[in-house]
Amino acid sequence: RYWYATQPTVAKLAADRAEELKRHRDKVLDEIRDRIRDEIRDSRKRGEFVRVHAFPGSSAEVSDERSTALVILGPETEWSKEAISPALAAAKNIFDMRGTTPRIYKNAVVFLAADRVRLEELEQAVRNFLAWKSILDDAEGDRPSLNLDNFQRTQASAQRKTAEQTVHSRIAETYQTVLAPSQDDPQAQISWKVARASGTDGLAVRAWKKLKSDGALVADFAGSILRLDLDRVLWRGDSVTVRQLMDDYASYPYLQRLRDPSTLAGAIADGIASMTWVQDGFAYADAWDESAQRHRGLRSAQNVTIREDDNGVLVRPEVALKQLEAERVATAGESGVSAATDRRPEEGATKSGAEGADAAPAEAKRPKRFHATVSLNPERVGRDASQIADEVISHLTSALGADVTVTLEIEAQLPGGASEQVVRTVTENCKSLKFDQHGFESE
Repeated sequence: RYWYATQPTVAKLAADRAEELKRHRDKVLDEIRDRIRDEIRDSRKRGEFVRVHAFPGSSAEVSDERSTALVILGPETEWSKEAISPALAAAKNIFDMRGTTPRIYKNAVVFLAADRVRLEELEQAVRNFLAWKSILDDAEGDRPSLNLDNFQRTQASAQRKTAEQTVHSRIAETYQTVLAPSQDDPQAQISWKVARASGTDGLAVRAWKKLKSDGALVADFAGSILRLDLDRVLWRGDSVTVRQLMDDYASYPYLQRLRDPSTLAGAIADGIASMTWVQDGFAYADAWDESAQRHRGLRSAQNVTIREDDNGVLVRPEVALKQLEAERVATAGESGVSAATDRRPEEGATKSGAEGADAAPAEAKRPKRFHATVSLNPERVGRDASQIADEVISHLTSALGADVTVTLEIEAQLPGGASEQVVRTVTENCKSLKFDQHGFESE
């Protein structure tokens, strides 16, 4: 026997509702936006971005700050390989302007866009999910509009779960295009680097990792690299203020794009504290005294705390050395005059005419070499070495023309003998660290 049901199957009902949603694309795109917004609300899924702007309605909604922001473009502004795709046009608008005013910190924005090829698959998955969701919503509640039996309810629930998993994976496959503005030099045109951020992490995390691996975003910045940029283009005469550098790195795409101002502050502190600051770093001063034509609070090879709103000045090494030497000579001269003024003849001593009155003692001969040996606690080598660098080595390197060599000597007695693993590990590490001499001995 055969019978025909007058009510359509639940699968047919879901297919009809999904087809109907093609005429309401805004509902589908809203669902995509809501899911991505929910994801980036979790700080663990934002990567190391200080700021993430999801689907800004206009360029005015993307704040103009020094910390690098990830801007997630809406699904309606998808990326394609065309000369001017909707995503690239939207990115250029945000890059150039903030509302009606030009953007200042142009080197502090990067973009994530949906791929046009995968967007249709994502929209189809979302339509299926919304269709099954609407069926369950209509079948539940106090006054259900759909009368589903237990089998149909179970089928609808399983299909909704499957559709939701499909939407999740399709979002990750669609939002893979990272756009980053760049510039080879100050005179070059702005170009856009396009990269694919694949993986299983969240959208922002994948974008962060891709930009970092490509060198388009820097989280750890060395003082020696900062010195190269200073010598290349950033010095303003003999010095430059810390605030100016903060603005420079956030503004100009021909410089490294830094995560935030604290990244640059760390590089500045590293360059000031460097023992080779003359070659690889720079000096630091509290301010420039225009009336005295000198830098106040000038110091080098020292640990200095740098803040984003720091009022200090970075000084060219050759200029700093000249001032430090002049101050040293002046201090030595003042000490000599004071000592001569304070000297009094001893009781019973006699002067020999003008010779006794005018003769000055010969200038003491200055020492030209220094050497020292110290034993360090092997459990606290880092602490002891840092203290020695601050309190001894920094003073030696600050002398004009100083040539300072620091050698670390290690001697270990192993009564029980070294295992094969220890021998192999220590030997390989010594080679990678470029030790001048190293080796184990049997006796």
